[in-house]
Amino acid sequence: ENIKGIKIFSAVSPGQHIRNIGEDVVANQL
Repeated sequence: ENIKGIKIFSAVSPGQHIRNIGEDVVANQL
């Protein structure tokens, strides 16, 4: 599920892509 989200975000922009990956990592640790 997260992989699909990352693939979608990767189409936005490199900076946003990195930010979303960081947020996903934090969310997974909660």
